[in-house]
Amino acid sequence: MIALSTIRGRISGFAGTFAALALGVTLLATSLLVYASAAPRTPERFAAAPAVVHAPIAGNADGVVRAMRPWSAAETEKLRADLAAQPGVAQVVVDRAFYAQAVVDDRQLDATDGHNWSSALLGAYKLIEGSAPADGELVADAGLGLRPGTRVPVLTGGGPIELTVVGTVDGPGYYLSDAQAAQLAPGVLALGVWGSSTVEIERTVGERGAVVTGDARKVLEPEHDARIRWLGTQLLVAMATLGGFVTVFVVAGTFALQAAHRRRNWPCCGSSGPRPARSGG
Repeated sequence: MIALSTIRGRISGFAGTFAALALGVTLLATSLLVYASAAPRTPERFAAAPAVVHAPIAGNADGVVRAMRPWSAAETEKLRADLAAQPGVAQVVVDRAFYAQAVVDDRQLDATDGHNWSSALLGAYKLIEGSAPADGELVADAGLGLRPGTRVPVLTGGGPIELTVVGTVDGPGYYLSDAQAAQLAPGVLALGVWGSSTVEIERTVGERGAVVTGDARKVLEPEHDARIRWLGTQLLVAMATLGGFVTVFVVAGTFALQAAHRRRNWPCCGSSGPRPARSGG
């Protein structure tokens, strides 16, 4: 009851203090939430692979962006065969990534990622309509609006090629036959492995690469995404630090102001309190 009476008597001061505290907590929580959301995560394209073998890390830029040395076509085939020969290994999928961008009515579509068709298993992407691509054919992201039967020019690192759309998939980018993708991307950075223990896979891979599972697969984040995220993280750190200082000073200043106000109104300490009687003389 005493606390309620105190609040009713000083409702404006209490509201101001509460508002400052709530604002500070909100500012800090928002900054930390945005910072946490900027953390690297496993690319969606590799989410369905229980274990991923990636090429050796050759170096880094800015201290965070890792660069990998691709395996050659011969190295890739040898590693794939060695992994597939291990007892318990059910499947080994080679991931090939290359530049591809379709042109429709003299307009380049936004998607720029090309992959081999079998790599769709790494992200558990499925056909929505149509069939798997053969040489000279293309399966495209359903969101791009390309319909089966359409003949489209596709820009690649080796020059433009004409492809026929034979299906759509619920994954991003463009998917070509494995043979045609191998011509466009002879170098490989990752393989997905199903059905064996991590220890056995690591023993087979040796020094030819590294094996990642679970959250460690975030190392496969594309380099351009990692660079953008790293730059954004620096800004978020600065914002969180500034928000922390502002919160501390605003909340501390508000509480100090209220304490000083209460001290002035206290009978024994403030100027409005009773004064001792002056002795005669």
